[in-house]
Amino acid sequence: MTTSLTAIIRYATLGLTIIQKKNMKRLVTCAMLSIFLLSACTKNPIPADPKEEPIPNPNGGSEETIPATADIYIIGEKYTGYQGSYALWAEGTIKESFTDYSLEGAGLESIFIQENSGKKTVHFFGSKSVSQNASRITYFNKKNYVTLSDKLNIPIISSWNEAFIAHTTFNKEAYLMAASTLTDLSDKRYYYKIDRAGNPTVHELLRNKAYEFIAVGSSGVFVSHYEAKLFWTDISVYRENNFLNTYRVELQDFSYLTPHDMVMVNDHIAGFICSARYDPTSITGYLYVTVDLNTKVVQSHRLGLPVDFHAGNLTVKGNIVLLYGYVNNDKTAYYYQIGYSTSGLFVIQKVPLEANGTSVYTTSDIYDSGASIYVSGNEDNNPVYWKDGKIVRMQVASSTKAILHDIRN
Repeated sequence: MTTSLTAIIRYATLGLTIIQKKNMKRLVTCAMLSIFLLSACTKNPIPADPKEEPIPNPNGGSEETIPATADIYIIGEKYTGYQGSYALWAEGTIKESFTDYSLEGAGLESIFIQENSGKKTVHFFGSKSVSQNASRITYFNKKNYVTLSDKLNIPIISSWNEAFIAHTTFNKEAYLMAASTLTDLSDKRYYYKIDRAGNPTVHELLRNKAYEFIAVGSSGVFVSHYEAKLFWTDISVYRENNFLNTYRVELQDFSYLTPHDMVMVNDHIAGFICSARYDPTSITGYLYVTVDLNTKVVQSHRLGLPVDFHAGNLTVKGNIVLLYGYVNNDKTAYYYQIGYSTSGLFVIQKVPLEANGTSVYTTSDIYDSGASIYVSGNEDNNPVYWKDGKIVRMQVASSTKAILHDIRN
């Protein structure tokens, strides 16, 4: 990255290491997109044929991908001074030039392991600037990149921006929630789905709903938004375009409840991580909230995490929710398992990760491969990951620092 604008964006991203990890992905996205305008479409997105061929090379020739031969891949940014660029780590080995084109103006959000006829390849999704003032949600591989709105014939006016709201994966498929503004100035929300073979479709959501979260489970795709009051928060949940209910979240002695992430724990339980102020001390803490979409029962639990804990995002392993996070200048590393015992009692368990007792640790993501649990992070600014609690120190090459964004096997 050579331009001053990119340097500003990279410097802003570097600064995220000292703020709460719970908003890391969202804030990285905002830093990448804040220079752009709102977005506009000229017509409603129309679902594409899910049987169409995988995303082609727009420049001609055959599609070329990065073979997924490693046990784990991590995407991040490496820095020398204030100059940053994207890097891909295959297990512990860095791949600095993992695309055949420049990623100038790109904002990579996550890794997607594509599976087709038993063959695995590494892809990425995120945003890419298409002009000085506009960007589009984009699907990347080694040889080329494709803007999904072009692929699915969604004619967004060139001067407008397509905003990335949230994303998740389920059953090895990616779901990317987007926002744009139509020419009649009505707000438009929809999500892209990319199946494991690379086939994209677009799915329209209700208009004028400020969706914040998307979560997928065996019973469908769920989207959600919230309205915060002083002593409670109302969370509205939809299955696609079908409104399910608005659920009130409140807990005695807590105010300013704010949801930060959502997962589907099973086919009818939605789980949320929320920050809130504990009024007797005026200190911000974290709550774990479950919403039963069938019975409409809401349960809120005070997690009792350290005062300066920076909570990350949630993921699910079976019926257990995994939460990563860290404390400033902490010389230990860990994640939490959250759930209910067989007798129905709420349980939170701290799971330690290997640490040397002298370095400072942060964590940046967590992933359940089915066989192992991976956590990515940093040890004294050097990139590491943990596999089932055991630390793996990654190659840094000429970098002095590295910020990790996403981890997938």
